[in-house]
Amino acid sequence: MIKVIKRDGRLKEMDFSRIERAIDNAFIEVYSEGQDYTNKINKVLMNISDTILSLNENAVGVEEIQDIIVDELAVIDKDVAKAYQNYRAERTFEREKRSVANKEIDDIINSTSEETTSNGNVDGSKIQSIRALVANVFTRNYARYKYIPKDIQKKQRKEMYIHDEQYFGLPFYNCCNAEWQDMFATGFDLGTTRIETPKSLATAVNVLTQVASHISSNSFGGTTFGNLGSGLLPYAKMSLQKHKDVANLFVSPEKREEYAWNRLEKEIEDSMQSLEYEVQTLVTSRGETPFLTLGLDCAKEEYSEEDRKIHNMIITAILNQRLKGLTGGVTPVFPKLVFQLKDGVNLNPGEKDYELFKLAVKVSANRQYPDYIMSDRLTEIIGGIKFPMGK
Repeated sequence: MIKVIKRDGRLKEMDFSRIERAIDNAFIEVYSEGQDYTNKINKVLMNISDTILSLNENAVGVEEIQDIIVDELAVIDKDVAKAYQNYRAERTFEREKRSVANKEIDDIINSTSEETTSNGNVDGSKIQSIRALVANVFTRNYARYKYIPKDIQKKQRKEMYIHDEQYFGLPFYNCCNAEWQDMFATGFDLGTTRIETPKSLATAVNVLTQVASHISSNSFGGTTFGNLGSGLLPYAKMSLQKHKDVANLFVSPEKREEYAWNRLEKEIEDSMQSLEYEVQTLVTSRGETPFLTLGLDCAKEEYSEEDRKIHNMIITAILNQRLKGLTGGVTPVFPKLVFQLKDGVNLNPGEKDYELFKLAVKVSANRQYPDYIMSDRLTEIIGGIKFPMGK
């Protein structure tokens, strides 16, 4: 007995009664139910049977059988053949509507997809997000078809989890630990625009958020800007000098230093607030908030007292901003914060920057972040410090 190869690969005994019912429905679609077309149906069934037997195969695919039905119907009655073909197309459409891919798309549109409910940087109500998530359905299926072995696919979400499966095999990279300090020092191209070295802290922070948006739109995964304090230090010093220049023009000599430092502190606080709020409101080309991590580094041993003071003002300001939260006290999801701990600098009571560590712990207790890295242990294991992506 010839078997039918179902669309999912299963083998089943061929049931000619199902073929007969489908052909009968096609005749009813074209002609009235009262007419007698038994002879035509018998003739078509005989021809179909002969054609299938002539293939000399033990099993025949369901699509191949349907092609044979259409061809044999066309010999007897072209209108009925067309009706059967329409019926076949409708069944295909209904199957596709019930397919996994289409269910995923329905879930995305209805905001019930796991991807729209479990990702902190994805707002499933935005058209950009929906468009990107729908595209993910097809790129994921492409990855499964072309790159991921079947035995691995069977283990997905059971014994293992393939991270960023939807990007698997595509020519893009995952996550970026940006060398932003070098970019700012030498100037760089952002899109079609040449960005020169910033001349103030406020400008540097504004450019930093734009860099985060561009990197996140042209890659996938997270973006890390390490060494926030030392990286912004040169631009904060430029701002301090500008405030001193202003003070020299309008402030009495005995108050010039105090004025300049007060203005710098206000600029730092405003810049850190701007950084946190701008990251929250940025939207990448995929409709996501950039998955951004900021590395809060230690002051360097070789710093002058002025440099250490400015550096620590920057770290203090970003920690205080996170402690304060967004409007209404809401805890922001991004940027993630990672605080660097170093023996002899901020790890133990009595060390120069221990108060910063205490502030960081207070922020963590209230806002979950920052995470922490141990400089000495990392240096021992990998020979240096690299800020990771915050979790």
